[in-house]
Amino acid sequence: MPKKTNLFLQLLLVLAFTVYMITVFWGPSFWSCIFSPLGTYLGAFVLFYAYRKMENTDIKIPWLLAGFACLTWAVSDTFWAYDALIRQVDPEESILLMYLYLLPNFSLALAAGLLLGLYSKALYRVQLLLDIMATSAMGLAIIWIILFRNEFESLLKMNAENWIMFIYALCDMFILGCLVIWFSAREGVRPSMAMRLFIAGLLLYALADLYYTYQYFYDIYDPNTLLDAIYLFALLLPASGALLKLYLTKDRTILPIQEISIKGNNRKGVVLLLGPVLVILLTGFRWQEVLFLVSIVFIHQIISSYIANARINEQLLAHEKKMNLLLEEQIAMRTKELIAINRELEIVSNHDSVTSFYNRRYFMQSIDFMMKEAGPEDIIVLFFIDLDRFKSINDAFGHDVGDQVLIEVANRMRSWNVYDATMARLGGDEFVFAIRGKYQPQDVSRLTQALIRHCSEPIAIASYQFQITMSVGITVYPTDAQDRSTLMKNADIAMYYAKSQGCNQYAFYSAMISEQVNRKTELEMLLRNADYDREFELHFQPQYSIPDRELTGFEALLHWNNPTIGPVPAIEFIPIAEEIGCIITLGDWVLREAAQKIKFWNEQFGRQLRMSVNISPRQLVSSHFIEYLQRLILEVGVLPEWLDLEIVESVAIQNESAMADILFNLSGIGVSLSIDEFGLGYSSLINLKRFAIDRLKIAKPLIENIAKSERDCQIIKAVIQMAKAMGIQSIAEGVESEAQMKILNSFECNEAQGFLLGHPLNADQLAAAYLGQPA
Repeated sequence: MPKKTNLFLQLLLVLAFTVYMITVFWGPSFWSCIFSPLGTYLGAFVLFYAYRKMENTDIKIPWLLAGFACLTWAVSDTFWAYDALIRQVDPEESILLMYLYLLPNFSLALAAGLLLGLYSKALYRVQLLLDIMATSAMGLAIIWIILFRNEFESLLKMNAENWIMFIYALCDMFILGCLVIWFSAREGVRPSMAMRLFIAGLLLYALADLYYTYQYFYDIYDPNTLLDAIYLFALLLPASGALLKLYLTKDRTILPIQEISIKGNNRKGVVLLLGPVLVILLTGFRWQEVLFLVSIVFIHQIISSYIANARINEQLLAHEKKMNLLLEEQIAMRTKELIAINRELEIVSNHDSVTSFYNRRYFMQSIDFMMKEAGPEDIIVLFFIDLDRFKSINDAFGHDVGDQVLIEVANRMRSWNVYDATMARLGGDEFVFAIRGKYQPQDVSRLTQALIRHCSEPIAIASYQFQITMSVGITVYPTDAQDRSTLMKNADIAMYYAKSQGCNQYAFYSAMISEQVNRKTELEMLLRNADYDREFELHFQPQYSIPDRELTGFEALLHWNNPTIGPVPAIEFIPIAEEIGCIITLGDWVLREAAQKIKFWNEQFGRQLRMSVNISPRQLVSSHFIEYLQRLILEVGVLPEWLDLEIVESVAIQNESAMADILFNLSGIGVSLSIDEFGLGYSSLINLKRFAIDRLKIAKPLIENIAKSERDCQIIKAVIQMAKAMGIQSIAEGVESEAQMKILNSFECNEAQGFLLGHPLNADQLAAAYLGQPA
């Protein structure tokens, strides 16, 4: 329908109602009698026009019936106007008009019933009949109590024509009953705006007609008043909705309610219970009447629940029959599939999904079988293999690439396996092999070396190339263990020992290795749970300038005295702390303790001493280190120039570009920077010139032989002179003799540190020995 035509008809409807409202409130009754039928004739025209244009045949009939209601109302109004204006008689006395005005009620009641039928295709007819009977009975009972409870004798005196009014009321109650059932039974169905206008018209008409029945019975009806305006408005609402439905091309269609539900029954019960509440509010409480109304609700709920349960049982039975048929059809097919699935499950349950090696469970069973079948001269060699730093491949390139690398490694292991070894993947990057036979240690070494060599060739995956290294632990049954669990544990211990020795290493299990690994495991556990303030303590070794031997500062050295195992050397626990990651928090603790000590000593004794602190590589490259150092300086109140951060030479040259940026940022804070153990790595002063460093600490192994070896002496001299030329201070570590001191003085070395000048002491001892504070 064209938009302009739709808008024009909508405006005509609004204009017709507006004009009639004006005549009702401000004009003479003559014009009210004229404009009332004109408005309903217009509504009938619009509804018949819309009926012809609608495409969905399921919902056309209610609109046609609404149009017929408008037409019969318009005809009835025409006869009313004829009697009132032409014949000059009272239209209310006309029996013909009473019958004519009954026709719109019949039409709208039929439309409401048809609407309910469209929305309840899946409902039981018994349930539908029950709902209508319950709502109608409730409505009639309410009308009886409110209107006729005190007028029973007058009701008996009514003539036969006046009983037509009860037919009016029955139609109205039927309309209301259908609407109540529709609203209470629909589950999530939202009608379109057009359908809402249609339903609103039905509801408004039924309520207005019930009120008219009340006025007629008490002889208080006055024509062409607000009540007649409501009648006209109720009849024009479906016409307006019809225009809207034609205009909205995406209008929703009516969807049927699919199931009777207990929830829907409960909702209808709540609606029906409003009847007794309404009676009590309007007429007061009389227990006989309330009991009668409540009994209607109670009976309705019982029967509705029975119907709903019967429906559910019917559905369950139908579903059960359908499932039985499906089961019968699928049993043969599933039987065939189960045989194939069982074969696949056997493979899946025993093999790794990535490499197709055996899995842990199957390997354990195989080891038990090997031990049981081993001859008196046979041995079982167990290889425990771990790929070195494989996690970094997964992290950097993703697990898909990592899986491809594992597959290639597994293929190379298969090509190595000419010894009938049982091969399994335990998980991640761990593999285990087992061979049984008469093997000597040298044979096992040769096999292991061949395996490592075979798997170390570069692996190309897409555009990437990887160099895989591995660590292999080896243990032998029955020499090293008598059961499978101990054998696996010993192989794991040997593997970890091999990993600690570097890449592509292997190790045979021994008691010494077990002791070392157990010691390392114990230290890991103790470090993770250590109380830093109670177990750790800083010792300080003095540093002096050359040649005046004036105290310039101290180096902080960390000592660990565990309450369980006693003192632990730093050379033993520092690498473990690096490995398990707690070196960062431990290093932060050391830095704070050292900063607090040097601040206290310098302020207490009026000195400008410097505190040297070793910085862990992991601590140095952590993202929070520079921020932590800045915050520490502010919190402690230490001057930045009182702190000297020592960095091991080998760390500085690993990533020169990134390290240069880190050292530059640290130098900007104001702390001094030193390269520790210079001379043991592979760098030179030329390589270090890009770093913002202040001092070189010449390693102790180079200092030890300067008094004995001319070659070492010349190396030290060259290092000191080149550092001086670049504006870098030099300090010698491990000075233990006057001869060494004399040579260093002749080379113009700036500072020295060692047993000749002072042993490491705790804070109290150092203060008493070097700063004048009593111990």
